[in-house]
Amino acid sequence: MDDYKIVIIYGKDDEKNHTKDGMIHYYGKVCDDYFHNVYLLNYTKEYYPDTPIFQSLNPRHPKEIVAYFLVRMGHIVFFNTTKYDEKNFKRYGKLGLLMLPDVLTEKQQAALIQFSQNISDFQILISYGLKIENGLLDSNSYQSVCHETPEEMIRNYLTQKEKNVKK
Repeated sequence: MDDYKIVIIYGKDDEKNHTKDGMIHYYGKVCDDYFHNVYLLNYTKEYYPDTPIFQSLNPRHPKEIVAYFLVRMGHIVFFNTTKYDEKNFKRYGKLGLLMLPDVLTEKQQAALIQFSQNISDFQILISYGLKIENGLLDSNSYQSVCHETPEEMIRNYLTQKEKNVKK
């Protein structure tokens, strides 16, 4: 994961884009000097050229806004937000933002657990329940305060989500 800025875990089969439910796609080299949002916009132009919202977004839009529309399509988006310069890396370690759609397929959940092992040394923030209100992106978030691993956090999130569905 250290080599990439973005990971997308697809939520449904899409023959046109040659993607499968639960497929993990690594995108954007860390060593290249591009922002996450530029990578995501390039990705959407390549994979979703006919989707109007992606045609209207530009590099001034924050990465979370671009990702929001991928998440609304049912995909999971992970950003490697680690700063690899010595000062920041020593201070903060590896960091990531995981943005989750409202509904996860079984294959997506399995892929997410598998992927979590690749980021076991990251501190992550999980964003879910994403919505845009009055032009602002809003979400719920889950961040470890007890030194949970990303896998533990994801399993806890999935367990809690399952409990809420059964209510």
